[in-house]
Amino acid sequence: FRYGDIVTIGVPEDDPFEALNGRRATVVLAPVDDDTGDVLCHVRGCARMFAFAPEHIRRAFPGYEVRASATHGTGLFALRAFAAGETILDEEPLVPPGDSDAHRLTAADWAFAAQLTPSDAPRVRENDPAVPPRSDAVLESVLNANQFWRAGLCPVMSRANHSCAARAQFEWDAAEEVELLYAIAPIAAGEEIFVTYTPDFATTAERQSVLRVTKSFVCRCPHCALPSDEVAARDQKLEQLRQLHQSLPQLAYNPCEFLRTAERAVALCEDLGATERALVPAIALEALQLCLAHSVDDTVLDAWAKRASDTLDRRAATQHWRRQRRGVEQFRAGTGPQRKSHLARLFARQ
Repeated sequence: FRYGDIVTIGVPEDDPFEALNGRRATVVLAPVDDDTGDVLCHVRGCARMFAFAPEHIRRAFPGYEVRASATHGTGLFALRAFAAGETILDEEPLVPPGDSDAHRLTAADWAFAAQLTPSDAPRVRENDPAVPPRSDAVLESVLNANQFWRAGLCPVMSRANHSCAARAQFEWDAAEEVELLYAIAPIAAGEEIFVTYTPDFATTAERQSVLRVTKSFVCRCPHCALPSDEVAARDQKLEQLRQLHQSLPQLAYNPCEFLRTAERAVALCEDLGATERALVPAIALEALQLCLAHSVDDTVLDAWAKRASDTLDRRAATQHWRRQRRGVEQFRAGTGPQRKSHLARLFARQ
């Protein structure tokens, strides 16, 4: 086992920690003790850590590992191939969103967030208050560099490095209260799993500025390393896409112009790359909702339903996106006038 492995607990029935059976945990230190080989784990929902024998834990997501990266520090790497839309791992936040109060963090939390040295681990395992507290400045630095807007601090997922040509994406699953990391394009075994830290539609200069200010590094990914004329051409397309996307809400009462604009936006998304292609399902659903509201011709309605159905598998398997996919598929499989009721119910719940 390695630091960052998501595991499932399975101890014997007479074990003192039997109540933890089936719980998810994250490996913090392996091994804690060279003699026993015990593995120190942070168990979900617990404010302390526990040491388990290796035979009592198993990998819940065996498809990735945390190791040194040639890009920056440590990174996440695929141990097997992932298809677009496939979940790579999920993680419960260690620190809730927007929580920057150092006093809420236990010694175990600090061990997990900062990955304490082995000599500190035995005291941390007992949640000993003697473990020296970190300063507010250190906590603020950790949170600013690693936390997610919706999910707070997820230490394992924060190991994923940035690329403007990312093939994976984060999404908060509100129903399960976990952050999901999933592929938005095929990822090969052995490939480093990159995500994007910057906002949608940002040009190269805007992305570089955000990364310098918030993460203190300069991106040298394949997109940023393009020749200047290719960077300019790509940035022009991103600016066009941003303007098209921003204009869609203003065209809600002009269905013909809305659909023409949506078509142009989708074409740009498909041309730009995996990160932008991940926006297509949401645009297709907006177009589908508008078609239904304005009683647009069924041929057009069916075309947008097909586009939504064909691209929804690019999105994470959250309850929200599963519901979208199910509603669209029920509409496409239905017959007669009643089939539109599936879409009506779907959009009424949003």
